[in-house]
Amino acid sequence: MQRTSQSVKNATFSIGAQLIQQLMKVLVRIAFIRVIGQEYLGINGLFADILAALQLVELGIGPAIAYSLYKPLSSGDTEKVKSLMALFKKAYRFIGIFIIIAGLLIMPFLRLLYEWSTRRCI
Repeated sequence: MQRTSQSVKNATFSIGAQLIQQLMKVLVRIAFIRVIGQEYLGINGLFADILAALQLVELGIGPAIAYSLYKPLSSGDTEKVKSLMALFKKAYRFIGIFIIIAGLLIMPFLRLLYEWSTRRCI
């Protein structure tokens, strides 16, 4: 019973947090349009979309780290923790290098992407 009530409470707070987050996005967007104008908002949206696309590269490694480290940490297996952390270090280095290279490859096309995104919004 305790587990169920905790799950319901967790789900309720998660839904509430999502609603607040979406409301804040709308309010920030309205404020940005009034303060800095639609052109700069378009640039902001473009970079936010690019970062979101590059963020897909991570593909859930964060939760995988937490899941795989749970048992070795609870049992005190420091050698397993060290080996897993070395693996995650390599994975994040690869992801970081990929994001840097992808970002550098996108840079020459930013003007075209911006022009396309502003035409699409109008």
